[in-house]
Amino acid sequence: MESFVKGAGIKVLGPICEKYGKNVAKNFNPENFFKGMGKDIDINKAWEEGFKKTLDQLGPKIAQEVIDGWSPKSDAAKLEDEIRKSILDNNGLKRAAQDAAAKQKKGKK
Repeated sequence: MESFVKGAGIKVLGPICEKYGKNVAKNFNPENFFKGMGKDIDINKAWEEGFKKTLDQLGPKIAQEVIDGWSPKSDAAKLEDEIRKSILDNNGLKRAAQDAAAKQKKGKK
């Protein structure tokens, strides 16, 4: 029974793990991280120049932490939402977005 539950979990979680394991940035858009940082920054430029790489580095680690802590009894359909929420709420990524915006603002002076 235990191996059946693990197998079923892998079948459900596999595609989600794969999605958030590589190129996490393609699963988000710049507005997710730069909204409210001011109209004087080009969020697409800040995304490409300073933030996307950080998201692709930290995103899989954050996703893995959520997956590692996920209970087999939890609703697997909610896993992806929880991963997205954890990535959006991550302080390191918030800081990286702020740094990318600040760098761009500094370059405009």
